[in-house]
Amino acid sequence: MHLVEGVIQRAAAGNATQHGGGDDPTHPGSHILASVLAYFESLETAGLIERGQAHSSLTKHLADVGLPDMIAVNRFTDLTVAQEAFLVAASGRCDVAVSLTYDPAVPATEAAAGLVSRLSGTATVQHVVSERARSEPAELIAIERSYGGVLPSPVEARGAVIVSEAWGEMAEASRMVREIQDARAAGIPLESIAVVFRDPAPHIRMLRLALAEAAIAAEWDVQVPFERTGFGKAVLALLQVGSSVADRVTWMDLMRSPYSPAPAAVLDGLDAYARSSRIREDEAGRVLTERAVGEAARFIREVSDACRSLTEEGSEQRWHAMAMGMLGRAHPRGFALMVDGILDCAAARVLGDAVAGLRTATGRNGLAAALARALRGSPVSISSTGADSHVQVAAAERIRGRRFRCVILGGLTAAEFPRPGGDASFGALGAAEILASAGIDTSSGRDTHQERLLFYQVVTRASERLVLSRQSHDAAGRPVQASLFIDEVLDLYRDGTTDGEGHSLVPTRVLGLDEAAAEDSSPFTGRRAARRALLAGGSTAVAVPDARPGEEGSVLDEALREELSGREVFSVTDIETYLQCPYRWFVERVIRPEELDAEIDASTSGGLAHAILSETYDRFIEMTGQPRLSVDAMPVALEIHASVSAGLLDQIGPKTAAEAAELQRTVRRTARLLEADVTLLPGMAPTHREWSFGVVEDDEPESFDGFSLRGRIDRIDLNDSHLVVTDYKRGGIGPEHGAGRLLGEGLVQLPLYAAVASRRLGRSIAGAVYRSIAGTAPRGFVTATIAGPPFVKTDILDATAVDNLVSQTIEKARQAVEGIRSCSIPADPASGRCAPFCGARAFCPGWKRGGGGSR
Repeated sequence: MHLVEGVIQRAAAGNATQHGGGDDPTHPGSHILASVLAYFESLETAGLIERGQAHSSLTKHLADVGLPDMIAVNRFTDLTVAQEAFLVAASGRCDVAVSLTYDPAVPATEAAAGLVSRLSGTATVQHVVSERARSEPAELIAIERSYGGVLPSPVEARGAVIVSEAWGEMAEASRMVREIQDARAAGIPLESIAVVFRDPAPHIRMLRLALAEAAIAAEWDVQVPFERTGFGKAVLALLQVGSSVADRVTWMDLMRSPYSPAPAAVLDGLDAYARSSRIREDEAGRVLTERAVGEAARFIREVSDACRSLTEEGSEQRWHAMAMGMLGRAHPRGFALMVDGILDCAAARVLGDAVAGLRTATGRNGLAAALARALRGSPVSISSTGADSHVQVAAAERIRGRRFRCVILGGLTAAEFPRPGGDASFGALGAAEILASAGIDTSSGRDTHQERLLFYQVVTRASERLVLSRQSHDAAGRPVQASLFIDEVLDLYRDGTTDGEGHSLVPTRVLGLDEAAAEDSSPFTGRRAARRALLAGGSTAVAVPDARPGEEGSVLDEALREELSGREVFSVTDIETYLQCPYRWFVERVIRPEELDAEIDASTSGGLAHAILSETYDRFIEMTGQPRLSVDAMPVALEIHASVSAGLLDQIGPKTAAEAAELQRTVRRTARLLEADVTLLPGMAPTHREWSFGVVEDDEPESFDGFSLRGRIDRIDLNDSHLVVTDYKRGGIGPEHGAGRLLGEGLVQLPLYAAVASRRLGRSIAGAVYRSIAGTAPRGFVTATIAGPPFVKTDILDATAVDNLVSQTIEKARQAVEGIRSCSIPADPASGRCAPFCGARAFCPGWKRGGGGSR
């Protein structure tokens, strides 16, 4: 099956569909070609096409295609037969410009000679030489002008070209980091440094770790096959488990992965059972699924339901929710700045697109297997944003159109660059000759000459410094053959009389297997400083604070201490977060870590709900003159709601089905809230919406005993004498939001907001409630003046109890303010358990994943 797929791909990319198949109809090549042509004809009948056949199809129907005035082709090392035929045909109808890296005087560009020769028969050839002033080192100019050949006299080594060698993959990554540090010390900024590989995918993990240890930021411009990402491997295993075709190893691989919630102890027991019971491999997955309990069972049910419902309504949302859960478990500390997490997120987008594509599939059988086939080999890309103070990490093809002051080219081993090509299977039983007779090319598609041209395009991107990096030995100490391209560069330094080691004039730096990594060729890091101190017999202390802020031994910045101790104005969120956990407050409200990628999430949904409700009421009151909703006015209100929602959705612009579904869910829920308003708080009107105090200019914060408060109240309902404050919550509301537990839970928002509204609007407090957008019953506190459904009895207080609650809340808030000002920031959750979505858990040693975050 793999060979058949390869035959089709090569036939599509070549010119096999125009081939006659020879004069011998009994030749196997004729039969193969007939099958291929029949396949292409069936695709054409169905309105489909193989990707590689696109150029052939365009050429065939060129008269029906609207071409531009010019077609420009740039940054190719070669063209397929079909691409070349298309450009030649198109040149009869418009101008075609093909830009190639080729100079007959530079042997390294020989790979383009054949294409230039063929195109020159129908084209005008122009040799363009850059007019820029040549300020580069002589070594780099020599590479550009003579690489692949021999200079009349050897170039003098002046340090512009460096050979970097390492023992093992991790050592190579560390050596490359040291080269980055040396380049930066020489005055080259990080954004002018490129780290390049023929294929970055195998190097990402080690390079990421080395960069992180040295605190060097990087922009990643790489492409990885779906199955080589952590998330991709888990999803492919998941599809087998969900289809009940997984063996024991695949089942365990998924369940033991960081994307699964299953506890290790449970899995150990299941694995021991499967091994000791000698269950058949084809039955093991089903048996383990049946015996799974708890989190493992729930995850398996989620997986199975998702696999069974691939073409059903809501399948995209189900897969999206499952994928987000997997990502959250695998990256509990967040993944905004970690390349592993970024790749997993990109792989999740590929999964979402593939699941959406299956919605058009007919039938229900084999969809999980079809999804796996679609995902396997799909490219997962993460692209650079070109940020300042970031090293650029990219594949060779992505770097050749740009210039950098320093280029560090890694992975220069014989097995990696040049990339091995060809499929040996085509040589079996004379298949290559048979396919060739059918016009189907089985060659590798890239030979050493083309790989050399790509190497040349990379090394000539350096304007000041070029580092050639390789593993000289693997991690076990076994020698690794170097890329022939390194020797070809070093040939420019040899005078013909030196032996094979004559390139010793070129600086060569080696990082071996020394576990202390304290030699001069290793990178500068805090860990290395500790090793050096230990080896020298001195202190191992390093300038990296280990204590948490506010605890003994920690050092807060003096300016920050001064700012906190003198802070006068606070928000309710500041106070509530501090009461729940001071350390969480410090991370979330002072450090304020943020995601780099803007996305539609729970915060977006909550903001949308607030905007819909506020704007709908604004328009309703303006159009009808009625202060509150009624049964008769609901059709008008819902019509306004629909119009407002559509406009706000257009502004947000969801880009995926999952995002659109989440926002539409919010729209439906806000409509139900409006319908509930018909009977809620009778005799009162929602006079104020999104009402702020102390936020805008000329509006002073509200003063309390020892502190001032500013904020924004979602809604205030009024009558002639009383008011009720409402705060909308996106999630569910439970007993912890009731009157009797507000103080114990550190929920000071409702009493404080009610106090501010009462002071400023001149009304007595009749209540303050949380209302869930999801539809659960409101909780908080209300007085007898508005008691009754849907309020629960325990939330009904008399006026004296309300006054006591407000005064006690103000005192509790004052205590929190004193803690903030004194810089007391212990990692000590008030409830004794860490919040599941705490933004500080990535840094807090109190967070225990296995124990649910208990302290």
